[in-house]
Amino acid sequence: MLDAARWITSRPPLVEVSPSKLARPTVDEDIRRDPNHWIGDVSRPSALGTLVEGALAFALDDAVRGRCRSIEVRIHRDGSASVRHDGSGFDPQRASRGLTRWPWLRTTCEGESVLTKAVAAPVVTNALSHWCRFEISTTKGVFGQAFYRGKPQCPIQRAGALAADSPTQTLVRFRPDPTVFATLDFDLEDLYLRGVGSLLDLPGVRLVLVDERSRAEPQVIEGSRLSPG
Repeated sequence: MLDAARWITSRPPLVEVSPSKLARPTVDEDIRRDPNHWIGDVSRPSALGTLVEGALAFALDDAVRGRCRSIEVRIHRDGSASVRHDGSGFDPQRASRGLTRWPWLRTTCEGESVLTKAVAAPVVTNALSHWCRFEISTTKGVFGQAFYRGKPQCPIQRAGALAADSPTQTLVRFRPDPTVFATLDFDLEDLYLRGVGSLLDLPGVRLVLVDERSRAEPQVIEGSRLSPG
């Protein structure tokens, strides 16, 4: 819906900021000012894994609530990564807030909602990406929004009704900013280990890791129970 070729430009984002707010950096500007503070040494290939974890946040929140059983993490040939998960579709308004604001309201495996400023949060992923977008398919329609270096390029848009043969789902896709990271080469071993950790105490949830850059078979991670019972 939000084709990168149509909306990604080299121009500054078309978001007007009032003079009274110029002296105070926005959340994305604060994160971009010192990315090493947020995700550690950005020269490490594994630093990109933190961005993937942030993009996973929506899927994991739905999984904890029993609204998601299947997650796909895909590394694309253009240096971007995407996280797609099944279910009824994440709340577009909440997704937009999560990509632009602190704190992130996370649901624990015990069903409790907690406010967190964890590093692996959607806002960190968005702020340190060259571009980022989400596309959410629900029974009420298909919704999306695009961001450029952390700044929204448009309000949440409704593309139209969901096609009769299309599933409801949530997709987050981003490309790490090459001006921030020394490499855009995702570390598959690191992503696998992060996936295993993310699915602890989420039995019945499956994560598939796909690398388009190679001919390797997709890696499948099954959720497991952390504690007995």
